[in-house]
Amino acid sequence: MKKTLMAVLIGLLFIFVSCSSANDLENAFDKMETVDSYRMDMKMTNVPFVGSMSITVKQDGDMTYSSNPLLTEGLYQKTIDGEVYDYILQEDGSYELSTTPSSDEEEDLEYVDSLDYNDFSETDDMTWTMKTDRIYLDENESEYMENVVITLNNQGYFDTINFSVTTEGLTLDVEITFTDYNNTTVELPTNN
Repeated sequence: MKKTLMAVLIGLLFIFVSCSSANDLENAFDKMETVDSYRMDMKMTNVPFVGSMSITVKQDGDMTYSSNPLLTEGLYQKTIDGEVYDYILQEDGSYELSTTPSSDEEEDLEYVDSLDYNDFSETDDMTWTMKTDRIYLDENESEYMENVVITLNNQGYFDTINFSVTTEGLTLDVEITFTDYNNTTVELPTNN
């Protein structure tokens, strides 16, 4: 389920960035293409057994950090020539870059390709809402997103993305908050 949600989020950003129209939302997409770094905090509610779950993703150039609510250490990754490689925590506490790329995330994002800029309309100043009731994420129409709302901050960057996602028969409410544009650093922890 977490993998599906992360794929949806990354897919949303990927699709939004590739869209075009002459307005503030297009400018926000363009800014995401050129931003050096950012922080993304995702909070999911209505999660079975735990109620809510938060995940933080920090992007800094070719380095990415993702928190893992199930483990004490997060996931560090590096993109090299378009391929994503995981850093593996060693027994001595150091990190070593994997020699093989991690699983193909592009394959997980194929079902998000149906998203289009035209699916959204401006409802308030700096707020856009999805026009359609839902966007299906799979061929069986059992996984879908609905109630998607995008808000921009005063600088024209993404501020929040809110939506509900139904996957594996469960509906989760998701809020993604973006902060620290061009001011986020990702560094591997060092051994003391």
